[in-house]
Amino acid sequence: MLQGKVVLVLVTNQSSCEKLIREGYKLSSAQNYNLRVLSILGGKDSKNIEDTALKRLFSICKALNADMQVYWGEIVINVALDYLKRNEIEHLIVGKPEKMEKGNFVYELHNAFPDMPLMIVTK
Repeated sequence: MLQGKVVLVLVTNQSSCEKLIREGYKLSSAQNYNLRVLSILGGKDSKNIEDTALKRLFSICKALNADMQVYWGEIVINVALDYLKRNEIEHLIVGKPEKMEKGNFVYELHNAFPDMPLMIVTK
């Protein structure tokens, strides 16, 4: 794998996000990049990983040799933007939003990083 080159998959705490992780794995393998998975939960979400589908997602990441991190924050978009600013991400993978409009999580990510390749995966 190329040092520093990363495909980042953003997931929620839903088991349906497995599809996003697998798409990230395909892309990272094809490009010879590292795969990271990031879940950002709101401050009111459970901080016990055993209580959520995150445990299953962690298992999938382990099987695919992907690094998974979970962050908590009151304003999820700000946590995501800060993470993207601090890390060298080559490609971003997210789930399909209901609408692509101002104020939407995916819209705001793309607006902040318009040159970053963005793959939107339908669940």
